[in-house]
Amino acid sequence: MSWGLRVNKQIRPDILAKFFVFLFFLNFAILLIFAPFFLPTATVKDISGRVGVIDNEKTFSKFPFPWNYIYLFGDLWCHQKTERSIILNGNQSPLCARCLGIFVGLAIGSYISIFFTFSVSKEIYKKILIILIFFTPMLIDGLGQAFELWHSTNIIRIFTGMLSGFAYSILIGTAIDVVYFTIK
Repeated sequence: MSWGLRVNKQIRPDILAKFFVFLFFLNFAILLIFAPFFLPTATVKDISGRVGVIDNEKTFSKFPFPWNYIYLFGDLWCHQKTERSIILNGNQSPLCARCLGIFVGLAIGSYISIFFTFSVSKEIYKKILIILIFFTPMLIDGLGQAFELWHSTNIIRIFTGMLSGFAYSILIGTAIDVVYFTIK
C-alpha cells in the first residue's frame, strides 16, 4: 500500500544534517518549556544563580529524570533570576525568559533552514548584516538592563532571545552548507 506518497530516495546530506539539528533543538525547547509541568506544583521557587556555575545541584538531584538534567543544564547555562524567568505550574522554568527564547528561536530557525541553502559568496556582507540585525535587539535590551537604563519585561526578553536564536540557526545552517558544498 503506497498511500500515494513519493519518497525521495536520495536526500542530500546537508538537508539531513539540518533536519537532525532541527529535531535536537525542537526536542530540547519542548523539554525546557514543559519541565515545570512535570514537577509537583510550586516546588521550584527561587533558583537564581550565576552563569557557568552549578548553584542548585542538591535541589535538582531530587528531581526525576530527565527534569533533573534539564534543570542542571539551566543552572550551568543561565543566571535563572526568578524575576526574569517564566513561572509555569507554579514552578520557575529551567532558563530565564531570554535564554528560553534563544532555544525556541533555534528550533524555529533550524526548521526554516532546512528549506534554504546558505552559501558563503560575494554577498557574505549582506548575510553578516542580517545576522547582526537579529542580534541587535537582544544586545540593546541586555545592555540597557545591565546599566539600569530600563527594566525589561519577559515578553521582550523572549522576543529578543528568539531573534538571537534565529540568527544562531542561520549561522549553523550556513556552516552545514559550507561543509557540504566544500566536500562535494
